[in-house]
Amino acid sequence: MIQQMRDWFESDAGKESIKKIQEEFAFKENLKLRNVERIKKMFIDQKSFNKLVKAIIAKHDDRWVDGCYKKGSMPYPWHLL
Repeated sequence: MIQQMRDWFESDAGKESIKKIQEEFAFKENLKLRNVERIKKMFIDQKSFNKLVKAIIAKHDDRWVDGCYKKGSMPYPWHLL
């Protein structure tokens, strides 16, 4: 079985698959780095960052949690973070 895996990795299909995976990882890493740079530009100091975090926390109060449960979903605010 190990030999079959090695043969597949050495085949054209295996090499193409590895290349796609590497490109996908590079793309995701690039997105992360761009997001970090964007966030750095948004905040001049700790005070402005704290203001944003407090606004996010305030938006996700008990009413928001209850609304999520009424819709049948778990209250995860990760889309904002």
